Amino acid sequence: MHFSGHGNESVIVFDTGAEEHNDGQPVHAGPFKNALEAPDEPPILIVLNACNSAHQLTSLLGKVRMAIGMSDSIADVDAITFATRFYRTLAEGQSISAAIASARADMELNGLPDHDLPALVTAEGIDPTTIRLIIPAEEH
Repeated sequence: MHFSGHGNESVIVFDTGAEEHNDGQPVHAGPFKNALEAPDEPPILIVLNACNSAHQLTSLLGKVRMAIGMSDSIADVDAITFATRFYRTLAEGQSISAAIASARADMELNGLPDHDLPALVTAEGIDPTTIRLIIPAEEH
């Protein structure tokens, strides 16, 4: 599951869909975790591509095995570049760890100052170097 938007150390802010300008709907980590754990098959990975969202990651772990967030304020271009390279690398059949490393490297190669902000936390016993979300066809 991917969230792209605004956040801080304690909330993420969802777009309300209203046509007029508004500040969005702030959602605290507790209710957000409850929503994530509600289905029988919760997401394997949560990506909070929002400022200061790394502070919430540990509280999201439970049924969710891995979470990625940003450790400080991140510029929009940096966040977009991270997401683009991260998901492209996952689509190539690489591991979660490889996808984060590739995204950080892409950001740094492009001179983006926020390349060190993406942070990953995992539940106990989870090794992100071995988890691939897409398995190449030749391995089926």
